[in-house]
Parts: sequence; C-alpha cells; structure tokens
Amino acid sequence: MKTAMIISLFIFACFISSTVIATTYYVDKNAPGSNNGTDWDNAYNELYDALAVAIAGDEIRVAEGTYKPDTSGLVDPREATFQLISGVEIYGGYAGYGEPYPDERVVKAHETIVSGDIGTEGYGGDNSYHVVTGTWTDVDVGEAEKYYRVREE
Repeated sequence: MKTAMIISLFIFACFISSTVIATTYYVDKNAPGSNNGTDWDNAYNELYDALAVAIAGDEIRVAEGTYKPDTSGLVDPREATFQLISGVEIYGGYAGYGEPYPDERVVKAHETIVSGDIGTEGYGGDNSYHVVTGTWTDVDVGEAEKYYRVREE
C-alpha cells in the first residue's frame, strides 16, 4: 500500500513538473506602467523585450505601432532582428493601452509594423539585414507576414 502511494505521488509530481503554464505578454509602445508585459497598462514598450522572456506555449499580443529590433550590444547594428521562438504565438493588430477596448483585434484598423529601419529614417543603406528571422525554429515567417506589415525601407 505504501509503495503504491509513493509511486502515485512520484507520477503526480512528474506530471505537475512537466505541465507548462502559458503566459500572455502584452506589448504597447504607449503603455506607461511598469514595462513588465502583464497587461495593457504595464505592457512591454518593445516587442524584443517580450521575445526575450517568452517560451514555448506563451502568447504575445502587440498593440498598433511600429516596432524595431534591438541594436544594443551588436558589433554590426544591421544584424538586429526579431528572432521568432518555436511555440510562441505573436499576434498584432490590438487597440492596446488607453483604448476603450484594448483587446480589440482588428488588424487593418490597428496596424502593427515590424520595421528594419534602425538607422537614418528612410535611408535603406543602414537597415537591418533581416527584420524577422525564424532560424532554428518551426516558425513559418511567411505566416507571420499575414498579421504584420514588415517594413524594410
């Protein structure tokens, strides 16, 4: 009886430890809160911050606006990219912070743009080489382009 109880507890503990609790992160350039991604008031101000903490099973909701990859710490800033993560779902087109219905998702009304224009605005010679990459993931970058406008100019 004791052995059966111990085995049952062991199996239950293994099940609990392998269960992943998905998190939804929020991104909005205009959010004034604590920049921790927990809700629209405290949304990350940059998409790359949410990508830095997201793991498989998580979801990232991005409000309208233009988002550029992080260039800090790179020898060549043009290597800045949004590296997609296997199993992380990213959705743009949300109304976001300060709107009456922040979770309203109308892609055409709340345009979300990922841009590689990291240098001089409008000059293409100093843009990111690749705005979005899915290297080493099971992500189809073509699918991502259905929900985002990728701007390289």
